[in-house]
Amino acid sequence: MLRYPDIPIKGFWVFLTLVAPLISLSQPLTITGSVADELTRKPVSGANIRIYRTSRGTSTGNDGSFTLTTDALPVTLVISCVGYEKTFIDLLEKPGKSISFFIKPVTYNLQEVEISPSDHRFIFRNQNYSVLDYELSNELLFLLVTRGIGREAEMVVLNLSGDTLATAPLPETPPLKICRDFLSNIHYYSARGTTYQCNADTDNETVDFLYPVPFDSLEKYIRPFLFRIGDRIYFQQKILNNFGTRIGYGSRDSGQVFFKDFINTRKITELRDDRVFYYQWNNAYQTIRAGSLPQKNDDGLPEDPAFDFSSSRAEEGSYGSFESAAHWIEFYNMRYPFIRINDDTLVFIDFSNSTMELMNRDGRILRKNDITFHREDQGLADIKADDNGAPVSSGWRWGNLILQDDSTRFLYTIYQRTGMVKLCRVDYRTGKLTAETMIPFPFPEKFRIFNKIAYYLCKPAGIGETRRLIRSRLN
Repeated sequence: MLRYPDIPIKGFWVFLTLVAPLISLSQPLTITGSVADELTRKPVSGANIRIYRTSRGTSTGNDGSFTLTTDALPVTLVISCVGYEKTFIDLLEKPGKSISFFIKPVTYNLQEVEISPSDHRFIFRNQNYSVLDYELSNELLFLLVTRGIGREAEMVVLNLSGDTLATAPLPETPPLKICRDFLSNIHYYSARGTTYQCNADTDNETVDFLYPVPFDSLEKYIRPFLFRIGDRIYFQQKILNNFGTRIGYGSRDSGQVFFKDFINTRKITELRDDRVFYYQWNNAYQTIRAGSLPQKNDDGLPEDPAFDFSSSRAEEGSYGSFESAAHWIEFYNMRYPFIRINDDTLVFIDFSNSTMELMNRDGRILRKNDITFHREDQGLADIKADDNGAPVSSGWRWGNLILQDDSTRFLYTIYQRTGMVKLCRVDYRTGKLTAETMIPFPFPEKFRIFNKIAYYLCKPAGIGETRRLIRSRLN
């Protein structure tokens, strides 16, 4: 028969009284709850719940619910979400059931538009991974995600609501980027110079990587092609060292057909004038040789189609290689957007002459509109005037970018000011701006638009250096 040591009954209860609280505090405590809008009482998804002064936290699901563990009580919970005031809640004891928190919406008054908090949300919520790059194709989001400075990487495929449909390890690392071609195929680029076409099998939740080719070969063959209409594939080529463009299409019946050549003679003249000035300025101590000056023809174009005028001694008082590179990169990087609106309407934008041309599918001009939205402070709703009626700069600058909604085919352009960006819709029929939307996150990158929703990457404040994929509904 086993015998137990004699313990006084009174001492035993004293022992339990002292030790039991310590035992309970040593066990993790689970807190369940939900977050809702104070005004509408609707659940708030994507809200961050964090234990104050710690890195422990979580986020709410689509129904606004969350689960959080803590080692001890009391704690202070911090609830934050885009479009809502930051809320601090002191939790003194474990609640007996799920608790509801209500947060107050805040209206962003950014001088141009008001932003509804429900119009912006995070798509990819895994806090351990950063979104290196992404693409949108056929209502699927392809994400290239990394962890640990790119040492771990994988491809993730989501639907437009942010649900994960497929994941796969990469066939080759380190990762570089992903791109979409004119047929909406997605290609993965490795930093080793190889590309792989990506095929998402959402039924089996996998991604296949097909046809590995050197990316310079891929770029060479697919870069000129823009879109397809019926049996025609439309393309755009650079000519005259990017001082011009040539547009056409190819088909089995007609072969290769060119229907538009555009030469930016104004920029060529500016380049010639700048180079003459540089020669005269830098060679003031010697006589300028006649052969050093660009030749002028009756058509206003130099004879050499490559426009290579930097043949004199480099960096010795003449127009040198660094000056030449600066001109190509900063001043003469031409863009000639050629866009499909529908099967019967194409648009060519000529920023040098401030015109927008509407064409039919054969390239015949149907209408030409004047445009001003690309000029400094032109076409914006927030232009102000001083007491004398003179325009006052708003600080917004055109972002030199034309975007298109893959679903509605609407056109958009962007404006930038001190890290902030707003998207403005461009009416292709008139060339005027019709609506604008402020992006509430600073320094957004890589916009894609589908069905009036803009997707973009950024590093939101307060969640480290990881990049997130965010969506914003456009006005």
